[in-house]
Amino acid sequence: MPSNGAPSDVAKRYIDRYRRDQQDRRRRRPIWIDRRGRARSRDPARTKRLIAVTAAFAPMVAIAALPITAVLGLGASVLSNVTARWVGLVVLVAAVVAVGAWVASVAIDSGAPVRTGWWWRLLPYVATAGVVVAGLTEIISGSKAPDPILAMWFLACFWLYAFVPLASGASSRRHRVIWPIAPVVSVVVIVFVWTAGFFSIRFERSLDEFDAFADRLSAGERFEARTEIGSFVVRNRGRLPGCDQAFRITGFHELDDRWIARCPDGRPEGDDIDHIAGEWYEYPGRL
Repeated sequence: MPSNGAPSDVAKRYIDRYRRDQQDRRRRRPIWIDRRGRARSRDPARTKRLIAVTAAFAPMVAIAALPITAVLGLGASVLSNVTARWVGLVVLVAAVVAVGAWVASVAIDSGAPVRTGWWWRLLPYVATAGVVVAGLTEIISGSKAPDPILAMWFLACFWLYAFVPLASGASSRRHRVIWPIAPVVSVVVIVFVWTAGFFSIRFERSLDEFDAFADRLSAGERFEARTEIGSFVVRNRGRLPGCDQAFRITGFHELDDRWIARCPDGRPEGDDIDHIAGEWYEYPGRL
C-alpha cells in the first residue's frame, strides 16, 4: 500500500492510459488556431476540400459502386411507393452524397504517396477522356450503344484509381482544371439514363403535334405508319378501351419504344397505365 498519498501502480497505469487516449484523440482530431487565435477542432481548408472532393467523387462512386447504388435505389423506390416520389429521390441523392463524402474523407486522410512517373501524371487525363467519350456515346446514341453502362462502370473505377491519390491536395494546376469534367459528364449521363433521355420533356414539346395527329385520324384521315412527330416516330396503331386513339411509338432513345393512347375521358381502367402529359397515357401493349 503506497504511503504519503503517492498514487498506486493501478492509478498510475490508469493515468498513463488516459493520457495516451487523449493524445490519440488529438492526433485524430487536431486543433487548429484561426487568425483570431481561437482553437478550432476542424481545419477550414480541409472542410472546403472535403466539400469539393465530395462533389467530384459522389457521381463517380455512384457509378463505380453499382451494386451499392442499386440497393440504395431499391430502398428509395420502396420509400417512394409508401410516401411520395420526390421523397425517395431526395433520400437516394442524400445517400449517394453520403457515400461519396465518406470515400472523399478517406482519400483526403489516406496520405497516399504522390506518383511522379510520367504514366502516373498522364493517368488522370486518360481516365477523364475515357469517361467523356463513354458518356457522350451513351447520350448521342440514345442508350443504344452496346453495353455503355458497363464501360462507364469500368471507367469510373479507373477514374477513382487515378484521382484518389490527388485528393489530399497534391495535384497540379492542370489536374485541378480537369477534376470536374468527368463528374459533370457522369451526372448528365445519370440524369439522361434515369429520365430515359428526358422523355417527358420531349413528349410535352410534341404534345400539340400528337393532339393534332390524333384529331386528324378521328376526323377520318388515313393512318400512315412511320409518321414523324417531334423526336418520335409513330409505328403502328393500337387500341385501348376508353381512349379514342392509340399508337406504338419509337424515337431517339432506346426506351422511346412504347404504346401510348389519348384518353379524353380520363385515366382508362387497367394495370400499369401511367399518365404522360395532357390526355395521353402509356399502356403495356395491345389491351
